[in-house]
Amino acid sequence: MTVNEAIEYTDSVKPNGYASDIKLRWLNEAEGFVQSEIMEVDTSDIKKYTESDMSKKLLVPEPYSCLYSFYMMAMIDFMNGDFDKYENSSQAYNNALRSYAKLYVRKKGNG
Repeated sequence: MTVNEAIEYTDSVKPNGYASDIKLRWLNEAEGFVQSEIMEVDTSDIKKYTESDMSKKLLVPEPYSCLYSFYMMAMIDFMNGDFDKYENSSQAYNNALRSYAKLYVRKKGNG
């Protein structure tokens, strides 16, 4: 999944009025959590995407890449003050992140 695909998918399933630079920031937050909490990248070395990186592939592969959209959906819900939806979106994000973390640890242990 590319940066642009993640943002476009999120917009298609959860229409919103937030600018793409805001969603790019949220996507970078999700990518930062993956890099720091799962891949153990030092926070000073975390890769961030810019507007010129829209066609770059994100680190998390399919089918786990849904975590990016779930995170952006959670942030949309939070910013909209819809905390029931936020809780559901956050749970979906956390489940996807946890599933990817398990895969990453298994692969790292095998190799």
